[in-house]
Amino acid sequence: MGPELKVLLVVWASICAAYTLLYPALSLTSLKRLVVVDSAVTVALLVVIGVVYAGSGIGFSLFGLALPWWLYTLVTGIVIEVPLFIWYCRAYGVDFDS
Repeated sequence: MGPELKVLLVVWASICAAYTLLYPALSLTSLKRLVVVDSAVTVALLVVIGVVYAGSGIGFSLFGLALPWWLYTLVTGIVIEVPLFIWYCRAYGVDFDS
């Protein structure tokens, strides 16, 4: 299993767990609280991936484009997170005005 797939699986598992387990348990119904907790989850994810890949010299490729580990993690995280964010906001009635 290549490094891209490993990172992709960790990102996918983390974001899915956050949106299906953590966020509903915390009753995150305001956009501000959701962004704060999601930022903490993203930082934790970057720390976990960074412990493994920072300074290792392992390259990542996304559609033929060479990326550092942290940018690959962020880009794949955004792609995975956007549909879950939309679903969560609709399912839990997130207030965008607060």
